[in-house]
Amino acid sequence: SPTLDPRVYFDDHDEKLLVAGNGYYEIGLNKSNGGIAYIRQRASGAEISRGSSNGCLWSVASDMLPSGMKSCALGQAFSYAWSESGSRLTLSYPPDPASKRFIDVTVTLTLSREPWFDLQLTLQNQLGYDSGDVNLPAGLIFDHAATEQALLPVLPGITLEKPFFEQRRSYVANYPGWPGVFADLIALKVHGPTLALYALPEGDRVTPARFGFDQVGCDTKEMCLVHAFRPRLPSGQTWTSPRLRALLTTGWEAAIAQFRADDGLEAGPALEEKLGRRYAQTLRSPLYKADTAQVGLAFSQYAPLLDSLPQPGLLHVVAYSPGGFDRSYPDLLPPDPRWGTTAEMAGMFQQAQARGFLVMPYTNPTWWDGQSFTLQNLPSGITLRDVAALGVGHDPIQECYGCPNDPHNGYVVSPFADFVRVRLDALMRQMTTDMTSDMVFEDQIGARPAVLDFNPASPRPDAYLQGWVEHARANQGARLATEDGFDRLVDYEVGFHGSTLLSERRGEADGWWGANTWRPYPFGGMAAGDRVLFYQHNLAPESFTHNLSTLTWNAAMGSLLSY
Repeated sequence: SPTLDPRVYFDDHDEKLLVAGNGYYEIGLNKSNGGIAYIRQRASGAEISRGSSNGCLWSVASDMLPSGMKSCALGQAFSYAWSESGSRLTLSYPPDPASKRFIDVTVTLTLSREPWFDLQLTLQNQLGYDSGDVNLPAGLIFDHAATEQALLPVLPGITLEKPFFEQRRSYVANYPGWPGVFADLIALKVHGPTLALYALPEGDRVTPARFGFDQVGCDTKEMCLVHAFRPRLPSGQTWTSPRLRALLTTGWEAAIAQFRADDGLEAGPALEEKLGRRYAQTLRSPLYKADTAQVGLAFSQYAPLLDSLPQPGLLHVVAYSPGGFDRSYPDLLPPDPRWGTTAEMAGMFQQAQARGFLVMPYTNPTWWDGQSFTLQNLPSGITLRDVAALGVGHDPIQECYGCPNDPHNGYVVSPFADFVRVRLDALMRQMTTDMTSDMVFEDQIGARPAVLDFNPASPRPDAYLQGWVEHARANQGARLATEDGFDRLVDYEVGFHGSTLLSERRGEADGWWGANTWRPYPFGGMAAGDRVLFYQHNLAPESFTHNLSTLTWNAAMGSLLSY
């Protein structure tokens, strides 16, 4: 409202509370430890949150801490300082000077003249072991009876409806990763206003997070919003979180518009720039999945099939590698000899392009078959441990595809390993030069969980997904697409493939959220639809456009069609 006074204020005269805010909101903090006591909308006086569920503003998890111990009570002292010029409240939690093992925490609360405030935490770990999740804020209490909806960025976006909260359900999502969590963002409408929490970007850095609603530990009249950053901080090191913005606004559209600007999506390259001369053709092209085993034709025999298809279209060539789908990676070329030679495959691509098709071959750079030529013939001095992502036990991370009926084992590779980068550079040259691909599909990059990678080449254990973002940035000229996708990939990709429609049709979504408790919402299209194209899953027939219900869903949510 233009009548609101936007000036920031701070008052510490109350015996129990620190009070800060502006014309849009007011925050009360416990004077004894800085824990949130309430968040209110100023205009209406509506109480958005009744404070922290455990009395703490923050907490730090660790396998070494006793179950249920509040990390913000580990002998931490508390002091605060207000900066009038910076509109910033600094909350300090220094350790007991006599402690030999400690954590030292500082939280800054930055206010603005706009309807938002930011929280940021710096942690020095001197515990003698790794610290885990950093909960910030450490659980916010809301009245479930007054909660109207919540918004989660699970592609294309979903809203949790009132029955979700009436049934006291819990759901916590991991960002990034399956089932397509696009951003570190959670929002809800309570007592009318909308509160959105989201992390602000730090360049291409990916900070894994988890967030959602956890009813455990809340009484019958309450619900808890949880949010945690997920660094793996070794003892002796210091870590600073991204700034976590709390935006108080009205409705999803306003919240998404502000998030789009704050997340940097508005400033990135538009689709016209990424696709160039292919832009108009791509927008008019449904995806045609061409699984070589299902098509059953040699590459030299594709001309009649191509002539029979509506044009234009995006021909997605799948399962052409030696041995078939999920075999031989990263050695996709030469293709399986059943279908022809590399030259014949390239000739088929050119035939398709001459007929008005775009061509996008399938690749998977993240998982390499243990029986592949590359892993069976590593250069002298290079071992599997140099190439693979190394898990918590510092052993190569294995994954078995086709198990148990058709098992073939392979390894998750580290995107920072020099040999991995060199081998994937060669694969990309094959796909863009030998194959003259219009786009290149890279499976799993946008859907992989944020595993810990202790490969020495990784700059830090939680940097695994940041490594794949750097890979995408280096190869963006190939016009990349991936499974699912998240915000830090948007600048470097042209297509994200996956949505909750597939999860719904497989019966997974109702298991997560409950039947008739949620709806799809076009969050992804509203936030980034002019920056990246959204498709259904590139492989799954359950979500291909075979009926009017799928066509309607795609039109409403902003997804391109696929067959």
